[in-house]
Amino acid sequence: MANDFSANPWFIDTAYSTPPTSPAHITNSMVYVKSVTWSDQVAGGDQLLIKDRNGKIIQDAKAQAANATIILNNPGWVEGFMVPTLASGKLSVVVSK
Repeated sequence: MANDFSANPWFIDTAYSTPPTSPAHITNSMVYVKSVTWSDQVAGGDQLLIKDRNGKIIQDAKAQAANATIILNNPGWVEGFMVPTLASGKLSVVVSK
């Protein structure tokens, strides 16, 4: 599966290690993130890092076990959305614009 931002929720399975000015940045806009679910991790200890366009950490999580579904905090309004670290698994991000 490739990253898909064409519908809601967004599905992300590939990290973006690019700066906010890059076209690969998920969004630089203000967006309301209702929920983030991380699933299908390969191993315990795998890391997920989500940042806003200014580099502020929105979520920093580690998987406790393989294939554990983790429902992360509700960040609410964020200024941009970037996933620089996604060791394994996929994200389902429900947004409201």
